[in-house]
Amino acid sequence: MRPFFLLFLIGAAGCTVGPWFLDRPRPGPPPLSPEQLAQMARCLQPGLTLDTVFFSSEEPHVGPASVREALETYRPVIKAGKLCDRASGKELYFYRVPQYGTDPGPDQIRQDQQEAEELHAKYRVIELCSKILPP
Repeated sequence: MRPFFLLFLIGAAGCTVGPWFLDRPRPGPPPLSPEQLAQMARCLQPGLTLDTVFFSSEEPHVGPASVREALETYRPVIKAGKLCDRASGKELYFYRVPQYGTDPGPDQIRQDQQEAEELHAKYRVIELCSKILPP
C-alpha cells in the first residue's frame, strides 16, 4: 500500500513519473568542420561549389538547398579523392536533372531516363533541379 501512496503523492504534486532519459532530445551528429568541408569541396565535380543552390527532386516542397547542406545531410567519406556515401560505399554524383522549355520528344526523354538509370546503378545520385518539380 505504501508504494501506491508514494506514487499518488508524486502524481498529485504535478511531477511526471517515468525515466528521465526519455524526455531528452537525442543529439545529432556534429556539424562538419571547415577543414572537412574544404576537403570535400576539392572533391566536388567541376562546376559545383559548396554554395551551389538547387531544389532536390526527393523533397520538392522543402525549398532550395545547397551542396553544403547535402554534404551535411549525407556526411560522405573521402576515398581516393572521391566523395562516397557512408552507407552504400558508392561514389556521390550530383546529377543536374534536365529541364525542358518545350516538349523534348519521346527519344530525348528515353535517352535521359536511360542515363539516369545508369547513373543510379553506379553512383549514389543526388539530383539537382533548377526549379521545383511537381509531385
